[in-house]
Amino acid sequence: MCCTTAQADWAPVQATVDGKAQRYTPLAKAQNPWRICALLPQGKDKFWWGVSWGLAQQAAQVGVKIGIYQAGGYDQPQRQKAQFEECLQLGAQAIILATIDSADISPQITKASQQGVPVIDLTNQNDHPQISAHVYSSTQAMAQMAANYLLASTTGKKPVVGWLPGPLNAQWVKKAETGLQRSLPAEKAQVVHGGYAPTDLSSQMTQLRALLARAQPDFLLLNAVAAEAAARLMPHQPVAVPIVAYYSNEGVLNALAHSKIKAAVTSSPVIEARISVDLAVRVLEKKPYPRVVNPPITLLTPENVQQFNRSQLNAPEQQWFIARPLPK
Repeated sequence: MCCTTAQADWAPVQATVDGKAQRYTPLAKAQNPWRICALLPQGKDKFWWGVSWGLAQQAAQVGVKIGIYQAGGYDQPQRQKAQFEECLQLGAQAIILATIDSADISPQITKASQQGVPVIDLTNQNDHPQISAHVYSSTQAMAQMAANYLLASTTGKKPVVGWLPGPLNAQWVKKAETGLQRSLPAEKAQVVHGGYAPTDLSSQMTQLRALLARAQPDFLLLNAVAAEAAARLMPHQPVAVPIVAYYSNEGVLNALAHSKIKAAVTSSPVIEARISVDLAVRVLEKKPYPRVVNPPITLLTPENVQQFNRSQLNAPEQQWFIARPLPK
């Protein structure tokens, strides 16, 4: 038995499907035990723990085989390319890809397409034209939502905003920066860019300390791991700077619950992972499928975080990152 009732009953779920708001309903079962590879950037951030759990749960629920790989960090694009090649050599019939570097892995996507192996874009927004389908929450929209909240919280003066977006060359970071620029142009805010770094706690804490050493921001607008770092650091600073995260993970939700973060936007990465498996099966079985699925995003504050369904974001307690080779 693959799932508890709560786990099995995640759908139908409200989403934007090919630009239209509707309820997304997955297939009940796959026709064949398809062999699918899922390639994730890392297991250092608990965001990806939830994704790996959602992948494993949905694969078990519909009866397909799945291998789940993580590259070890956003500084490991070559490792992700090697894992992609390994999956092709192992005879994967579809690949679910949460991209580290869109340009770097483009030749592998083209190769998969030429071999008739569909690629599903999961979470990290890869725009390669030969990708079969996409499921993600727009980080452009998420950054805009976070920035608009921040602006509404200002007291009239043009705020100084410290900005830590995430890793260099990640498409989702580029999209987030577009959202930031649209909501916080120079006439509305002074944005102090803290630089790019992989989204592990050590790297983000280093970037954060460097940012605070050279600027005195009124707000910090951060990626989820940097927001975790900031929540830990602020009690030890002379002046506590309000923190807003443009996406969430387990640490961000816990910090919100204790009012250590002012606000955070959240997506539903567990749901995205589940939908990616469904999309892969639909493509393999030549059934109708959407090209782009966008689950909704939500602004969380200390006042409403307790009402958020954490199973959409987090793996269950005591569930670590799930890594497994593609079964034979």
